[in-house]
Amino acid sequence: MKSILLTTIIMTTTFAFSQELPEAVSRSFHKQFPNKEISSWQDNSNYQFYTDWDEDTYFADYNLDGFTDTAKEEVFGVEPGSDIQSIYMVPLDHVIEDLRPPTLYQINFIKNERRMASIFTPDGTFVMAKERVRLLPNIVRSALLGEFKGKTIKVGNDIEKMIVPNQPLAIYRVKVEIQHGKEHILKIDENGTIISNRAL
Repeated sequence: MKSILLTTIIMTTTFAFSQELPEAVSRSFHKQFPNKEISSWQDNSNYQFYTDWDEDTYFADYNLDGFTDTAKEEVFGVEPGSDIQSIYMVPLDHVIEDLRPPTLYQINFIKNERRMASIFTPDGTFVMAKERVRLLPNIVRSALLGEFKGKTIKVGNDIEKMIVPNQPLAIYRVKVEIQHGKEHILKIDENGTIISNRAL
């Protein structure tokens, strides 16, 4: 009974500790988005969001909760500290620990009455933030149409407005389908400048 109680206390303490947002992340968030309240947050050791900007890996993943499947080859050697040929006596009350430190923190908040999700590294570095939008500003829509002169296109349902550190203006990301052609993902800044046009 004592063992069960002790295990419960340890698990409760660990859970409570894991719910504390690191000070560096909190400070960076409030610097990036002053006067905005955090509605929820979570850490994630596997969700690598960096490829989203270059490769559109998580296009239309508005809550930033996707996971990538990584094929990682584990190499073991028989040396001091190796688990090979080691013998363990495992107690019945063994508690499985997740010792992987978080690599990213996702913070959700409200900006201009719209839900946004942002990503920060454990040291507080801002990675990006985005929200879902229904309408493109006129200047962005005009630039989009100008990119496909003479073609019939259909704009997809997924439109994102993104904030990234290396871009001074907000970026709109749109998927476009060309009739009898390929799909494209475009990034266009709020001044109507085409940042990229990638065929899928």
